[in-house]
Amino acid sequence: MCKKVLIVEESDGWYIFDSENGNTLQEGIGSRAECLKTAEGKGYEVPAMSEKGAFFADMDGNPLYVTKPIKSGSVELEYADEIPCLGFEICPVCKGPAFGRDAGGKNCYYCPSCGKEIDCVPPEEWIGEID
Repeated sequence: MCKKVLIVEESDGWYIFDSENGNTLQEGIGSRAECLKTAEGKGYEVPAMSEKGAFFADMDGNPLYVTKPIKSGSVELEYADEIPCLGFEICPVCKGPAFGRDAGGKNCYYCPSCGKEIDCVPPEEWIGEID
């Protein structure tokens, strides 16, 4: 199993942290790209990324990693401690995870990466109303 890490920008450069215990593994790296290259070279696993380069995170900001091996054939995500992340859809805008929530009386999936609400379902009392 690979060590799961976080990549974070600080005032004096980019850092790689162990996602389970928070220990600093590398510090003061010059750029995000350099950080990703360093993590790959050391065999670290970084959180999954959207097409726009945002790291996957849940609604509370906890990083999400791709489950390996994937058993279902579709995207499966897990937390650093290997607990599965359930109840998400892939956002059609940024390809990041979108999570269910009640927004203004509608049940929607909300993508924290791009701020979009998708697949909204109106409440039962709205269904069949005349516009």
